Amino acid sequence: GYRSLLGAQAAMMLQGNASSYVCKDTLDDSFFNRCFLEHPPGPIRILGDTVNPWINPRALGTVAAFVVVGLPVVCSCSRSIRLSPAAYCAMKLSALHFLYRCSYALVLDVALYAVFQQRRPCTCALDGGSFTQVGSVYGMPSGDSMMGGLFGAFLWEAAGGSWAGRAVGASVVLGAMAERVSWGMHSVGQASVGATLGVLLYVWNTRTPQCVVVLETLLVLPGGIALLLNDPLRPEWALPAADHPGYQDNLLAWFLWGAALQVLAT
Repeated sequence: GYRSLLGAQAAMMLQGNASSYVCKDTLDDSFFNRCFLEHPPGPIRILGDTVNPWINPRALGTVAAFVVVGLPVVCSCSRSIRLSPAAYCAMKLSALHFLYRCSYALVLDVALYAVFQQRRPCTCALDGGSFTQVGSVYGMPSGDSMMGGLFGAFLWEAAGGSWAGRAVGASVVLGAMAERVSWGMHSVGQASVGATLGVLLYVWNTRTPQCVVVLETLLVLPGGIALLLNDPLRPEWALPAADHPGYQDNLLAWFLWGAALQVLAT
C-alpha cells in the first residue's frame, strides 16, 4: 500500500521547497519485494552511498580497462617501473580476468532482466507529482549487487587467512546490497539474488578454463541482444524515472557498454 516517506514533516512544512517522496510497492508488500526507499537518507543509505561509487560495474570496469590498455604504455615510458616479462604477463592477465568479471554485471545481468522481467520495487511521486517508477524497467537481479558479490568474493579470496580482509570483502557485498535497497532501485530479493550470483560467478570464472570464457562470450552476447530486442516492454526503457525527471535509462546502452568490456577482456 501507500507509505509516506516524507520524514521530518514539521521541518518540511517550514521549508516549503524541500523535496518529498510518497511511494507505493510496485510488486507486493512482502519483505523481499517491498519498497524500502529511504527519504531523507538514513544511516544505511549513507553507508551504501559511500561504498557503491567504488564498486559499481561501470567504475570497476573502467579502471580495469585502463589498466589493461595503459599498462604497456606505463611500463614502456616509465624509468622507475621495471617489470619482468613474467610479472608483466601475470599482472595483465589478472586485469583481463577482472575486467571480464565486471562485464558479467552489465551483460549477463541485463540479459537476465529480459528473462525474469520483474519490475523494480518502488513507484513514487516527487513533490506531489504523478507516480512513476524509480529506476529503469526491470530489477531482477541487481547488477550493482552482482558486482558487489564478484568484488567481495575477490577480496575474500585475496585475504587468504586474514579475517580482517575477509570482513572487508563481506562488507563490500552487504554495502552494495544496502545501497541499492535504500535507494529504492532494487528489492531485498533482487539485491540478494544479484549478490549470490556474483559470488557464484566469481567461483565459476576462477575455476574454469579459458575456452569457457570464449564460449560464454559467443553465447551470451547474441543471446542477450535477441532477448532485449524482443522484450515486450521496450517502449518503457527510455521513460523518465521518478528520481531523475527527464533521465533516459536505456538497458541496451548498458548491455553494449558491458559487451565492449567483455570483448576486450576475451
